[in-house]
Amino acid sequence: MSEKKQILISEICIHYSIDEAFIIELNQHDLIVVEEVESNLFVYEEDIVELERFIRLKNELNINSEGIDIIINLLGRIEKLQDELQSTKERLSLYE
Repeated sequence: MSEKKQILISEICIHYSIDEAFIIELNQHDLIVVEEVESNLFVYEEDIVELERFIRLKNELNINSEGIDIIINLLGRIEKLQDELQSTKERLSLYE
C-alpha cells in the first residue's frame, strides 16, 4: 500500500504567494485536508489541483473562503442535477 505524498503548507504558500490562513480556512470548510505531523502542516499532493482552483478564485475573482465553499457546493448540486437529467433522458428514450 503506497502512502499519500504530502507537501508542506509553508512551501505551498511561498510558491503561490498566499497566506497560510487561507489554506487553514479552506480546511475549516472541508475543502482541503490539512494534516499536522510533528507541528508541521501538510496538504496531500492529490489536493493541489483543487487548491490551485481555489487560489484562482481568490486571486482573480477576489472570493473569500466562505464564498468558495458556497460555489463548490453549488457546482456539486449542478453536477448532480445534470447527472439526474441525463439519467432521466436515457430512461425516457427507452419509451420513445
